[in-house]
Amino acid sequence: NGSPEVIAEGVEVLELDPCSKCKEELFLYELKKPFTILICGHIFHRSCLEDY
Repeated sequence: NGSPEVIAEGVEVLELDPCSKCKEELFLYELKKPFTILICGHIFHRSCLEDY
């Protein structure tokens, strides 16, 4: 996709919206799937974003 992957550490997120595609809730302490937060603020599971 041409975009570099960045793994953020030490970032505090108080609340996550559900995945913008599948609408499944994202839980910080029980991450079942990797997710991506776009610059615009939309959140996607990585697999959902790859399907777009």
